[in-house]
Amino acid sequence: MLIYQYIYKFTELMYIIQQNPEFGPLKTLFNTQGSEPEVWQFFRGDSFQLEAKSVENVLMLALKIKATVKCIKALDIKIAIGIGSKDYSAPKITESNGEAFIYSGELFDRMRKKNLAIKTNIPGKKSRALNKTP
Repeated sequence: MLIYQYIYKFTELMYIIQQNPEFGPLKTLFNTQGSEPEVWQFFRGDSFQLEAKSVENVLMLALKIKATVKCIKALDIKIAIGIGSKDYSAPKITESNGEAFIYSGELFDRMRKKNLAIKTNIPGKKSRALNKTP
């Protein structure tokens, strides 16, 4: 299978960040990857999707997001990273589709006590949860 483009979607569970001005640093971090709503967007009031620029930096970006949120409000977030194709690009990232979107969504739904997990279609790379909350 040939992959032309990868997308790294982060689906995060937080509380009321969309309306809170204290989360400006998080939005600034998102803007390093591209503009809203094409590359990142808040939805449902407690979640967001973000397309990262490169697979090499996706884990570091996830850690920066977690650190930024913890510094702002002492909250924690769950991050599900899907690495795969992006088959449909919409004007809003929340309307786009492909393997990466499916992987991260399925992974997020199964996370339970885990707070960071990755699923990929890269041969020889296993999907895994990286940690659990106590």
